[in-house]
Amino acid sequence: MARALSENQVAHDLGVSLQERLVRGVIRGIQSLRDESQLSGEFSGLGSVWEEICVQQQGEESLFWDVYLEVIDTFIAARLEGLQPYELDALWLRTGGMRTRSTALHTL
Repeated sequence: MARALSENQVAHDLGVSLQERLVRGVIRGIQSLRDESQLSGEFSGLGSVWEEICVQQQGEESLFWDVYLEVIDTFIAARLEGLQPYELDALWLRTGGMRTRSTALHTL
């Protein structure tokens, strides 16, 4: 059975797809940061900056937490720069339109 065509549903589906793609891309990028990029030390047993972030989310944030947030923000910003205006709009709509677009995209 075909679903009914709806502008709202198309915008929603596009936003969901973009959000998922953005999150996966940011995670992959942070996972690629290894060795010299890690702050936890060479004997931590952690394989990437992403693993460091995950450990801190499960436990306690380190003194470097602000640095990790900057890394995350940098990867998000790089991904957003490559999007078309209509894609940014679809992501903004995912936030419920309660914030300015730039603030809303930062919370994705």
